[in-house]
Amino acid sequence: MKKILANYKKAIIIFISFFIISRLVTIILFFTIDYNSFLSDSSYSFALSDVIYSIIMLIIIAYFDKKNKTVNKTDLSYDKNYSFLLLLILGSILFRVCIDPIIRLDEILNISNLPAEDQRINKTVYENIFIFLDVVLLAPIIEEIVFRGYILNALNKIKFNSKILLSSLLFTLIHVPLELTSLIPVFILGVILGYIAMRFKLIYAIIFHALYNLIWFIIDFNSNDYWDLISSLNFRYTYWGLVLICLSAFLLVFKKIHHKKSPI
Repeated sequence: MKKILANYKKAIIIFISFFIISRLVTIILFFTIDYNSFLSDSSYSFALSDVIYSIIMLIIIAYFDKKNKTVNKTDLSYDKNYSFLLLLILGSILFRVCIDPIIRLDEILNISNLPAEDQRINKTVYENIFIFLDVVLLAPIIEEIVFRGYILNALNKIKFNSKILLSSLLFTLIHVPLELTSLIPVFILGVILGYIAMRFKLIYAIIFHALYNLIWFIIDFNSNDYWDLISSLNFRYTYWGLVLICLSAFLLVFKKIHHKKSPI
């Protein structure tokens, strides 16, 4: 019992340490880069500061890991298992469609919330580049190493399901500024990533996370076309039919992932 409590304590300490350090870095960047952009309403500077934040956090994590050797190098090595990679790609695409009703709950309950054409935001090329670097490349590496690497390793005496649920809960808490309709998908994503990391390798959780974020980026990049499509579907039979088809397909893909021989 003492060992189990020690595991929980260690996981919470890691989470709190990550939270405090990340917030300190955010505050420093706000008063150096974001503050001026906040006054001038420059989204370009916000996007740049997010990349700088992620790079700083990655350096801190790399330094910490060099001292403590928490993440096994083999967990970050990729095996040329292309069929497994294809399953991850399909799974990430299907999962994004499956959870769309949760993300769009406000719009579903009130269709008038859909943004009008003149309310849509067009980002600059550089802004999109910074968002891609941060969201698709850097954030998945940082979050997976911390939550599916350090925290899952800290919970080594805890049962499989409990490990995944606790790490997913902490993963959700770090995203707390988001709305509830966004936090629910984050928790579900955390459960899937935790399972993939424990069943296979950490690298595959990073890949799935990066693919999921890439789909978000593609939607965001083509936001005008996306909202036109959502508006045309009007959350009626076609929309729900597509969601149900993707949900069925996702469950089949995840079943194949579950039965797939571990690449470890």
